Amino acid sequence: MENNRFGKSGVKNKTRRAFTITELVIVIAVIAILAAVLIPTFSSVIKNSKKSHDEQYVKEINVALSAYKGETGMAPEDYEGLMLVLKDYGLTDESNPFLLATALKQENAYIVWYPNANSVMLISEDTDNLMVTFTSSIGLGNGVFVLDSLGNTSTLGYALCTNGEYNYVAQLYYDFYVTCGGDITEFITSGSYDAADIKQNIGNQAWANSIIASLKNQQQGYSHSAKIEASITEQLKTSNSATIDIGEITSGATDSVKVQQAVRSSLATLATMANADDQAEKLAKKTVKFADVEDVEVDMSGVQTTAIGLTYRKEIKEASIANNTPSSFSTDFGGMTIKNFEVKENDFVASGSEWQTAADNGYSGPAYCFTYGLFGTLYAKPGETVTVSNLTVKDVNVNLNGATETIGGQKVAAISDMAGIIAGYTQGNVTFKNITVDGSSVEGEKGSFSGYDGVAAIVGRCYGATQNASDNNTVLIEDCHISDISIYGQRRASAFVGYFGVGANISIKDSSVKNVDITVERRDGGALYTGLFAHSPAGNHTLTVDGVTAENVTTSVKFYDTNSNLVDLEDLASGSNLARYYYVEENGAKVLLMCSSATDKNDLRETGNGFTLNGKKVNIGAVNKPGEVSFAA
Repeated sequence: MENNRFGKSGVKNKTRRAFTITELVIVIAVIAILAAVLIPTFSSVIKNSKKSHDEQYVKEINVALSAYKGETGMAPEDYEGLMLVLKDYGLTDESNPFLLATALKQENAYIVWYPNANSVMLISEDTDNLMVTFTSSIGLGNGVFVLDSLGNTSTLGYALCTNGEYNYVAQLYYDFYVTCGGDITEFITSGSYDAADIKQNIGNQAWANSIIASLKNQQQGYSHSAKIEASITEQLKTSNSATIDIGEITSGATDSVKVQQAVRSSLATLATMANADDQAEKLAKKTVKFADVEDVEVDMSGVQTTAIGLTYRKEIKEASIANNTPSSFSTDFGGMTIKNFEVKENDFVASGSEWQTAADNGYSGPAYCFTYGLFGTLYAKPGETVTVSNLTVKDVNVNLNGATETIGGQKVAAISDMAGIIAGYTQGNVTFKNITVDGSSVEGEKGSFSGYDGVAAIVGRCYGATQNASDNNTVLIEDCHISDISIYGQRRASAFVGYFGVGANISIKDSSVKNVDITVERRDGGALYTGLFAHSPAGNHTLTVDGVTAENVTTSVKFYDTNSNLVDLEDLASGSNLARYYYVEENGAKVLLMCSSATDKNDLRETGNGFTLNGKKVNIGAVNKPGEVSFAA
């Protein structure tokens, strides 16, 4: 029988031949060759496109500067003037005239403005073999030198802010422009303070809100005064101190409204000077004293204050390590009283905040972080001391939670990385003397102070001058008294100091706490700390008390347990949860004195008159590590 060659269906079988190894190798080799040829070409096209974009943008800026000089016969004299010129030519962000409208496409590239040449230059660190080094002491963090391959420096320039890059600088300038006397009349029609009118003139609600706040500040007298600045500058030419004589400013008038306006204007002027490049150097290591204010009570209702000093610690930290930041100036408030110190929840605009990743801030996620206080930052170089003295702050109601930063015209959430009623952040030897924080209102209601981390009535965070253990600097809190206030933090909160770290020690002397509630309530996971005095990290740090009294105080630590229930530390069955705390127990209630991350040494110490709680001496000297501290026999 003849074999059937067509199978069951009668269709001829076809044999499929696979690629040989040799063929596959050839194909792969061809692909590799094409990739080697084309990828660099595509990369070069993309790179050249980015470079062309940036060069064109720089050209537009220089054309605008040339046109401005041709029209006016003048060139911008400072960074503020430059950005306002660029705003007139439509080259800045709608919501913030100190932020460029367009971001650079190249990485590691900067637009650097040279005032003397009235021009900007595109500096690419990758292709120009140059390096841009920031010098925070000159220009709020955006002053730069450009280094060549041999380390030679060019003339000082200023890095322009682009789309969130260096937004710390842009937001500070923006803040001063709005709140401390910038020319806002161009946004007003016929003297109108109508919000809708202002919004239409500037095209952005966020900026309109800030301008309205500025108008209110100016109505209250809280705006920069050229006269006060000139007086301070002139005095400092021949002396290490300058006096702000309120009686002289008001020409002897005793009218309460004029006196308060003069004080508010003085505070706004100090804020402007403390953050201006040239003035910061002139104020360094000097003392500013207020005169004729001992019986003055300054009402700050409706005023959105600008912090005196930098509002973000990274700038001062990096600059101090490089030793090119001037020390802060000391301030003697002359016994004045500031009252109605208020910030409502969701109302605070966190000017000067800066983006931090979770790795940067140690929190559960990235965030815009800011420093809050009457003083943002107080910095003393090694061997120097900055002092703030003779001030009373009363009727305090500050809630920093819900704060925002405006980026690209949109409000973005921000958190208080450190917050003190007097100062947000100190670095080096700093003294607070004769300071009273009385939270109570006229009606006798207890005040409140709320934030995220490092929250305290006196100062939020303290570090050594260079943040090295060898600094061995001291923050002295002497004759300071805190009363009738609830202090709340989501991570750290204390009465005197929220947190003290590398190179810093705390000394609290002849001071008191009365009718104060301190609460930490962590809702986003992670560690949390509280205590009457402070939180101390691991390392060689000490907190010493001498003549400190506390009466009617409560401390509470609340957090979510494994079942997502909000519980109090004292409700937990295991006493081991108190292992990191120095605490005193009285009548079944625990008062947490200090949380310590160092469990093997005595970092809470006493000297002289030590510490007294509710009229009874506490025997702090009897313990050598965190744990229960007993009353003296």
